[in-house]
Amino acid sequence: MKNFLVGASLLPSFSLPPSPAHSAPGTARVPQTAWRRAADIQEVGGRLVALGPDYRAEFAAEGWRFTPALGRRAERTRFLSYSLESIRRGEEVLFERGGAPASPERDGSSVRYCRGAGIVESYEVRPDGIEQTFRFAERPPGTGDLVVRGRIETNLPFPVLAEDGGLRFEEGGLGGVAYGAATGLDAAGRRAPGTLRVEGDLLEIALPSAFVDAAALPILLDPLVGSAILLAGGGLVDYANPDIAYDATSDLYLVVWESVLSAVQIEVRAVRVASSGAIVGPVFNVQAGVGMPQQPAVASLNATNRFLVVWRELVLAIPPHFNVMAKTVDAATGAVSVPIMVSTSPAPDLNPDVGGDPRVGPAGSFEDGLVAWTEVGAGIRARLVRCPASGPPSLPGPVLVLTTEASADYAAVSKSCGSPGRWLLAWEEYGDLEGVVLDASGTACTPESPIAASPAYDSMVDVAGDGTGFLATWQRGGAGARDILLRPFSFSGDCGSGSLTAGAEFVLEGDPGDDETSTAVDLAQDKYVVAWADREGTPTFDLYMAAVDRASGLPCEPATGVVISTATEGSPAVGAQFGGGATSDQALVAWVQVAGTVSTNTSVLAHRVESLGPGGPVVDVGGGCGGGGFGWVNGPVAIANADFAFTLSGADPGATGSLVLVAPAASNFPCGPCTLVPDLSASAVLSAQVSGGGAAIAVPIPCNLALLGGGAKVQWIVFPTSASPCSSGPNVSLSNAIDATVGL
Repeated sequence: MKNFLVGASLLPSFSLPPSPAHSAPGTARVPQTAWRRAADIQEVGGRLVALGPDYRAEFAAEGWRFTPALGRRAERTRFLSYSLESIRRGEEVLFERGGAPASPERDGSSVRYCRGAGIVESYEVRPDGIEQTFRFAERPPGTGDLVVRGRIETNLPFPVLAEDGGLRFEEGGLGGVAYGAATGLDAAGRRAPGTLRVEGDLLEIALPSAFVDAAALPILLDPLVGSAILLAGGGLVDYANPDIAYDATSDLYLVVWESVLSAVQIEVRAVRVASSGAIVGPVFNVQAGVGMPQQPAVASLNATNRFLVVWRELVLAIPPHFNVMAKTVDAATGAVSVPIMVSTSPAPDLNPDVGGDPRVGPAGSFEDGLVAWTEVGAGIRARLVRCPASGPPSLPGPVLVLTTEASADYAAVSKSCGSPGRWLLAWEEYGDLEGVVLDASGTACTPESPIAASPAYDSMVDVAGDGTGFLATWQRGGAGARDILLRPFSFSGDCGSGSLTAGAEFVLEGDPGDDETSTAVDLAQDKYVVAWADREGTPTFDLYMAAVDRASGLPCEPATGVVISTATEGSPAVGAQFGGGATSDQALVAWVQVAGTVSTNTSVLAHRVESLGPGGPVVDVGGGCGGGGFGWVNGPVAIANADFAFTLSGADPGATGSLVLVAPAASNFPCGPCTLVPDLSASAVLSAQVSGGGAAIAVPIPCNLALLGGGAKVQWIVFPTSASPCSSGPNVSLSNAIDATVGL
């Protein structure tokens, strides 16, 4: 079937409670790119109702109503309703409201309205909102732009145009609804931006005539747009240096940051964030007082369900100097322990970082995090800190000396030691980068090894990994012309005799004459999530993000603009659920936003991501009959989905074998009431064993951007024990065929 799509996304846009240091309201956030999460469709009172983490949407014959979840600060429920009025192309009327309204129908994770003449209005229910599309079986007749017009009703303020071309129906300090930009995407991968326009109570979505005329069919829709979470912001408090960790048992992130109340008062604050993005409990102080705590970092100890928070703090001695301090935070309750002093040197200790442990085991095991820091003028130090399930943290061993080079600085520890129990610790030294692998006992598994070396200046390294494979990311060059680089590493052998092998070094982002800086990374199960600040030729920095292949370190998708605004975005941090002990590709990215040119008007924001995303569409083509069962897929058809498989269910339980055919359709082959959709002569034939009417064939999707937009028609041939309805093939049945397209 030829399909033509145009549409936009609708989702909640919201702000969250400000820090208790001030009472000024937060500001409405610009919608940002988001990746897949869970949502559901239910039938309630004869209506189809979509329930997402941050919204509710009801679908009725007359149209739909979208209600964002804005929390207790909203004095009344806000909503936006929509009903389709017309679809036109020039003078050609493709749809006009009137007569009996179409009833909504559920189609998997979507709700659709059949509008006649091969037009289907549909809404894909996604966790961060609903994706609105209009599907045309053939190229729309007529000339001129294709214009979809709908009538809206809302108790939110009149919309403003967002920088991405979408609309924001938002109320300051609360949020509201973001209507994402309209985009056309054809089968050849060409995109065309659409336009959104509001005239009175009518909303128009338009796609340019030239694109409609020339597009290769079918045309697909652009990815979903999401919204950011305000953790703290507004007023004149200066927020800085956020960091993130995740605890699998409580299913909570802890985000920590530095709050500068004045030149003589600095505090380390934190808030717990659920996987849904909801704030859990109030913002609280981890450390406050005359010591001006700064540069916080956090890691998770999954065995004891505690977070380990470290920072540097001024010690009022002679001479005054900074030492590294630590506390634990209970993941379930937010309770904060008493502090301990991790470093005791009279020399200044700066720039601490910390790695956690995702493993669980018998009581008393896997309780140690690794803290690293700079001892000014004396090199890099590290120390294990024990975090029991109750009571204060303790120090099970001595300070470890990693290097005594006076220039060594900015130590970075991988957020998790993974199931093998090994961290990669890297640092900056004379403009190059060095590193060492340490195990959970604090033993050096490798000698000091080069991470990066070049005639240019390498600095601000961050590292992540699973204990066997690691990824380092850093900036190269001087201010105004910095680039972001990546390099994968693998550890092999035993601790003490093993080796750290470096992969190829390459540039992730390095536009000539541009400036990229402040990189951060964590492993989100299938891919690494890398974030950085990018000037992109503008006066201010924006926040960008990319997913990187776990094995090769190669980018698995184009860079995504997380925040494109007139504000300055920086100091990103990435915390993934995988590193906290979960089998999940979800992560949280946090950063600091500076409004305009006022350096003290800052906010700490966070954004939920998943490394795989929703993938491309899967369409049921039909053609099955008899005991052939139902063919589908086990997860998103997404680049770098290493666990992807074609599946079969509901086949004849007595079937002894099956085949799957993968090829573009050349011609359909009738087989009685069955239809073989792929061209058998041009197909790849893979075998699988049917068991209990089901089967699966693993087809890992590699990290290769050239696959984007490609696809296959797939169908199972089943050999049941019962008689076959296929007259030309005794004891043969066919499943339905599916058309799967690779996406992000």
